[in-house]
Amino acid sequence: RINDRITVEDLLKAALISSNNNATIALAEHVSGNEKDFVKLMNQKAKEIGALNTNFENTNGLDSDNPGHRSTAKDLIKIAKYCMSDSKFREIVSLKEANIYINDEEIIIKNTNSLLDGDFIKGIKTGYTNNAGFCLMTYSEKENIEIICAIMGSSLYGRNYDTLRLINWIYDNYEYKKIISKEEAIVSAKASDMNSN
Repeated sequence: RINDRITVEDLLKAALISSNNNATIALAEHVSGNEKDFVKLMNQKAKEIGALNTNFENTNGLDSDNPGHRSTAKDLIKIAKYCMSDSKFREIVSLKEANIYINDEEIIIKNTNSLLDGDFIKGIKTGYTNNAGFCLMTYSEKENIEIICAIMGSSLYGRNYDTLRLINWIYDNYEYKKIISKEEAIVSAKASDMNSN
């Protein structure tokens, strides 16, 4: 509301932890003066990082009357990877709950991502709209393997189930192996033996 006092960090927490859509609008107005101009910046940034099949029409991802609000799993992974490179973003999306303050009144918010209870799930974001269904972007880190997973068009419980199946399959089937050291020679050849053609 007008004259409410809240920090930018607490607005970010409200948006990223408990999916508060008003917080995204307040942040947009703080940065750009209005949501429409901020959405232009969002679309510009999406293109800069290679999310070329993404177009935002608002700050919160809610369905609009115009079907131009869209993205793809591949683009969302690019956006998530970019966001996770920011330490503050990474910290906030990993929190199971947080205390925020509006007008010096403490409010406890809880994360909508129940997978954070697992020891190798480190964050990102849940989502839902009528058009997109239940969605989940997940960042996982285990055994030196980092994974960003996108689930879209799922059900409330299906998004968690599908995410864990994909992530666990990767951890069960992939691992880093040192094949050769960069100091170790593979083939030796004299310069005179080389074909001059």
